[in-house]
Amino acid sequence: GTGHIYDASVDSYEVTKITNTTLPKIYGALWLAEGEGVIYRQLDEAGLNIITTYVELLEPTGTSTDMLRETAVTYLPENISSISVSPSGTRIAYIQGSSVTVSNPDGSGSSSFSVPGTQWLVDWQNDTSLVLTTKPTYLSTGISYVSTLTGGLRKILGPLQGLVTEVSNGSILYSHLSNNFLVSFVHQGITTDALPITPSVIPEKCVVLNNEENILCAASRNITHTSYPDDWYKGEVSSDDVFIMYTNQYSSSNLINIPQESVDALSLEVNTSDNQLVFTNKKDLTLWVLNIEEALASSNENGQGSGSF
Repeated sequence: GTGHIYDASVDSYEVTKITNTTLPKIYGALWLAEGEGVIYRQLDEAGLNIITTYVELLEPTGTSTDMLRETAVTYLPENISSISVSPSGTRIAYIQGSSVTVSNPDGSGSSSFSVPGTQWLVDWQNDTSLVLTTKPTYLSTGISYVSTLTGGLRKILGPLQGLVTEVSNGSILYSHLSNNFLVSFVHQGITTDALPITPSVIPEKCVVLNNEENILCAASRNITHTSYPDDWYKGEVSSDDVFIMYTNQYSSSNLINIPQESVDALSLEVNTSDNQLVFTNKKDLTLWVLNIEEALASSNENGQGSGSF
């Protein structure tokens, strides 16, 4: 409602407001390195154009430690259809029509290249390469490319029915439909073979841990995937998730947590120690924290099953 920014502790859950710059009706937010800036996604008053804003957090100008932080607001070009922040949190890549632009968060230092067609999503695989994937739908096949920052394209996936990709910690997670069933895989590196993820899961509900040996996913127990991902994107269906840790090259899985409330998890992030998971519940957009160490200990103590749920 306001676009105000807060600092929240995952240990004490104490929440403190740190800015009061009002930018209402935020539909999405992408954070930069160390939380020193955020990119807001909005619609204009008529609801016809996408507005993208970079908000830099400045140090307080006064001497009191309780003072709110100042902000510097920069408007990026209108109608950016897809945008992503680099792993280092210092650069952005975005798409307008058939043009891909790489720049600093405030839009300076930009360079662009063209891609065929307009229905693309962009993500960073690392600080020197991008992943471009066609927007997913079960009604069509999709393809995915790895691209240099100057437009050197190399196809890595597709055509695959209902292809969805998600880049996490340098690995490319992806799923597609095979005979109306969802199948999931992970590329740990572009030159390596894809490894299956069993049981299958929506890649946007997963995060690769920093140890690169485990994947933590929110797995749906109640969605039929014949019309995935369209109905889930449109909000016509909602999942009821449990949390699964995939190990042993992702062929083995361990159910580590069954939420006490109904959760449709989205935007999963882990801290550098791999012991805290933060996610958003798509049902009501509330923010949640899962203590991974406690969940693993509890699952081992309770003997929760592996390999199925």
